[in-house]
Amino acid sequence: MKQKRMFVTKPARYRGMYALLLVLSALPLVVAHYLQSVLDLAPCPLCVAQRYGFWLLGLFALWGLLKGRLPRWADGLAVLAGLLGAAVAVYHLWIIAHPASECVKDEVEQWMNALPTARWFPEWFSASGSCTAQLPLIFGLQIPMWSLIGLAGVALLWLIFVLKRR
Repeated sequence: MKQKRMFVTKPARYRGMYALLLVLSALPLVVAHYLQSVLDLAPCPLCVAQRYGFWLLGLFALWGLLKGRLPRWADGLAVLAGLLGAAVAVYHLWIIAHPASECVKDEVEQWMNALPTARWFPEWFSASGSCTAQLPLIFGLQIPMWSLIGLAGVALLWLIFVLKRR
């Protein structure tokens, strides 16, 4: 008779999900880098904050991929990072819809550009654009809307993954 072992983790099953989450987190960063370097679209502080959301999601996904399974608190922090990034995207969309409102360019830009990541990777995390700039539509949607869809989608997928894992 075969015995069942209790409390056995199945890292191989989880690694596939973490790999998917990593790809879904890295792809928007690659697109953002393309838009910045090829199309010369300067990122504003809110754009960079959304990049940090994707970056954090990607780091947590990479950690889960390497480890096999993250602790629940780390999964929770990853979902929180995605939701905070999505909240920044919603605020960015509001700023674009109300151009008379104040862009947080001066204070937030100085703070974000003083972060170590902005000094280490200026092409990824240095903010120099305006939050109210009229950006080209991609498949009929503003870039912050795509960011909102990506951040909220990855956070929701991660949450479903965590809840199904119970």
